[in-house]
Amino acid sequence: PLGLRLYPVDGSRPDALRLLEAEPSKERIAEADLNLARVLTEMLGPVQSELLVAFRTGKQAKAAREAWAAAGVGGKVFAYDGARRPAKRTAFGAGGDDADDAERFIKAVKDSACSFVVVVAPRARQLKAVADLDTSLTGKTCIILANARLRVPGARMDATREKLAALFRPAYNLQLVGQPGREGIVFHTVREGRTTPWVLAERALQVSEESGREEFVAKELGTRFDPPTLADLRETFGA
Repeated sequence: PLGLRLYPVDGSRPDALRLLEAEPSKERIAEADLNLARVLTEMLGPVQSELLVAFRTGKQAKAAREAWAAAGVGGKVFAYDGARRPAKRTAFGAGGDDADDAERFIKAVKDSACSFVVVVAPRARQLKAVADLDTSLTGKTCIILANARLRVPGARMDATREKLAALFRPAYNLQLVGQPGREGIVFHTVREGRTTPWVLAERALQVSEESGREEFVAKELGTRFDPPTLADLRETFGA
């Protein structure tokens, strides 16, 4: 989500989990996607020999290879653009025939013989390829979508997003809403194989009696069994 920073590759401390005053740059979003992919890869360490992590661009894949190799993080890394043959194309789905792009992507995933595939921050064209991949798989392959942005309240939905939102189980969701300094959180996860309710909580900066410093304090406002709609968020947070 916007404003979320995970621990950077260099081990330095992240910014506080809070909304930004303005939209983050594309570079900042790409960095957050890269860091999230690294955390997921570390969590999947026991199956790293069967793990493939697919990035949208070659630049992201190159950065991941370099940083993860230095940190000893395993798993195969490649970019969507690595699934295509024409040398002049630089990004998966950037021009050309979408069907051909999807076929090249599917072949690349199958040729990897990996049982776990993490797809990092796919956009519309890559999501279509993911849907086609899921349909074509015959063996036991687990596809994990990281920051796919399938369930963004108020966002425009197309047939592919609706299909994947229904097909893929939301294992972990954290979204910030509200206003900077008084953020609301929408949280959902799966624990021990069981789905937990969607939690809507308010976070506000308050002065701690112990430290005398401003700290975030969270207060649960409600829960939902289904993903909250934009109307739910407006009613709860006034967002």
